[in-house]
Amino acid sequence: MDDQDERITLNVTLDQARAVVDALDLMTRVGLGQLSAVAELVRMDVLPAFRMNGSSDAHPERRVATIDQCDEIEELMVQAKTVLGFPRNASHGVGHPDNHVSVHRAYEVMKVLQKVLHEASNGWEGSTRGDGLMVRYTDDPEPEAEIVYPPTVRQ
Repeated sequence: MDDQDERITLNVTLDQARAVVDALDLMTRVGLGQLSAVAELVRMDVLPAFRMNGSSDAHPERRVATIDQCDEIEELMVQAKTVLGFPRNASHGVGHPDNHVSVHRAYEVMKVLQKVLHEASNGWEGSTRGDGLMVRYTDDPEPEAEIVYPPTVRQ
């Protein structure tokens, strides 16, 4: 049996599906060379500053990066792009032939999930995110997603 013949069904909540879309978006963006996506995670407090377990920190709340740390991470991501040969504000497009197939797969699955989430919430975070998979970059079977409503909920 070929990997292309096997399928997996994933049953998640809408919030979990949004997290999957965010993860796929990050994979896609980083794979295209948009390393600023990592700096954005730090600025949005998604990627916290490190705190050792058992630390005697007087502030038990979640530790987040300072503005200076955010700026430094952003500059480090620019340096990483430079090492890879990318100009500061450039990246590959989704269809670029140098992109790894996993980037194309992440993009295709993300687009399918975005469309379903858009339809589920009548415009999830903007109408442009619900356009679906319009251009294919792999020869994989097309990803499928649908909302399954509990029997007590009307569509």
